[in-house]
Amino acid sequence: MEKGVLTENKERSERELCAADNIEMNVLRRYSMEKGDDSTKKDHSFYRRNKRSLVLYAGCTIFIVVFIVVDVAIDHPWNLVSLSGIVIFTILTYIFSKDRSKVAWHTIFWGFALQFIFGLIIMRTAWGAGSVRWVGDRFTEFTSYSEDGSAFVFGDNYNEHRFAFKTLPSIIVFCAAIELLSHLGVINFIVKNIGGFLGYCLTTTPAESINAAANIFIG
Repeated sequence: MEKGVLTENKERSERELCAADNIEMNVLRRYSMEKGDDSTKKDHSFYRRNKRSLVLYAGCTIFIVVFIVVDVAIDHPWNLVSLSGIVIFTILTYIFSKDRSKVAWHTIFWGFALQFIFGLIIMRTAWGAGSVRWVGDRFTEFTSYSEDGSAFVFGDNYNEHRFAFKTLPSIIVFCAAIELLSHLGVINFIVKNIGGFLGYCLTTTPAESINAAANIFIG
């Protein structure tokens, strides 16, 4: 009697183990299929993104080369000296790089390309130059308010201590304005949109992109 019960229990445990193994195999099979589908989707998206990048590379390179040849090289060939300086500087930095395999050529290419495009808009179009001039004038006008505050607090002779009574108040006013804009969400909007665009082109984070672009104007 006891032997029969033991045999029945043993058979039941074996059936339960087999069922558990079957469930585990089904789960693993389903996971591998889903992972394969995800990898296939990732491969397709990678190829699409890579194809789009190649088209952008080719189009931007052709535009820059044609513009330089037509607008610069034919009439003002000596202006190409600055271009050769950029090329030589890039080659030297690559040669003396500690780890050449980590050089991000995508970031380098789009960094130069965006500078060229922005420079072309600012220097060759009236609305581009006017926009930059307007922004610069508004920034100068805003920082000049700190001089009125310095004259009110320290008197008309505040220029005798230029750094303490003129430079530092300008920095304080600017930092306070940035904190206020950050509280209102303006800085977050700028970082998310403009920084996101630059980050997409340069494969950097939006904050890094905005910081690099702002240092050109703010210092």
